[in-house]
Amino acid sequence: RKETIPQVESHRLKGRVYGNQQLYSLAKVEFENQLLLSENIQDLKKKELSILWAYQNLEHLYSLQGLNDSVEVYQDLQEEQLQHFEEQEAFYNISTLCSSKARLYFNRGEFDNAKVEIQKSIDILEKYNIPYRYANLQMLGDLEASKGNIDKAISYYDEALENSLFLNATYTSRDLHKKLSNYMLNNDTLIDKARQHRREYGILNDSLESHNRMV
Repeated sequence: RKETIPQVESHRLKGRVYGNQQLYSLAKVEFENQLLLSENIQDLKKKELSILWAYQNLEHLYSLQGLNDSVEVYQDLQEEQLQHFEEQEAFYNISTLCSSKARLYFNRGEFDNAKVEIQKSIDILEKYNIPYRYANLQMLGDLEASKGNIDKAISYYDEALENSLFLNATYTSRDLHKKLSNYMLNNDTLIDKARQHRREYGILNDSLESHNRMV
């Protein structure tokens, strides 16, 4: 009989690969198998955490497809699952859920609710001295952009980029360089900086593609 945890991890990884390839039906099957097998893990904490991660994966899969009602279902399941943990055991997962809820509110045009959830995520990360701020800063930028506050949006995007560079989150840095360039050009502002961001995007993108070809 195979060990349960390696089987669970295998389904999780296959689901991620299929999801990245936009093979959503195949990804869903793998994540549902991840969830099903998680119930067989003997260690209670590992079991509850594995179930939580399966819910996170299914939520992300539905978010890629823009299926907001299904996203909300799996957010609610995560919220219930987090009741099995003390805050200090799961603070990063709590923060991640708050950020995901903020994105859902944003997609529905509920900007005030989105900002509340972003602040919850920021507060818990700061409480436990976690430096990963770029996702929340980018969402704050998106909120300001949606209101037409160009300078505030750029300021948040700049902060997000600085944080991603500090943490060597290269894919995020690449994407933020592109986001800043496009946003500045579309709003006909800071054109020289926009071109600089476009160059930095090209450099990072070429580097990442070269690395991926070698792997």
